[in-house]
Amino acid sequence: MKNADRDWLKYVIATTVDRMELIIDMAGQEDPETAQDVAEGHLVGLRKIAAQLGLERVYSDGRSIQTQVRNSETGITFKRVWVPDVALDQRTSHTGALLRGDEYSACPGVYEVTYDPVDQSTTIKVVRTDDP
Repeated sequence: MKNADRDWLKYVIATTVDRMELIIDMAGQEDPETAQDVAEGHLVGLRKIAAQLGLERVYSDGRSIQTQVRNSETGITFKRVWVPDVALDQRTSHTGALLRGDEYSACPGVYEVTYDPVDQSTTIKVVRTDDP
């Protein structure tokens, strides 16, 4: 298998694992036990295959397949699965609301997270509308 082919396989596995983790989190909120069990089983299988093939951490050019940054101010963990060919990846940003202390509190502000594929950096900006 060519390095580029292996990289795309790594990408598919990493993105699938990422999506499955999201599905498990969402399913857990609604408590459909069967869907969660199936998703968790699939995730375990994907991780085993990736480990057996040595496809877990880096692409053939040495770049990380995925990065994860936890922001201590927001308490949110941001993950990004990088495209194997940096020339095909794009700088992306998204925003979201900061978590409220309880359902009756006003939203304390927003965050913006930006991912740059060139240096695989994650930049997080927090704008508070209240006092932390």
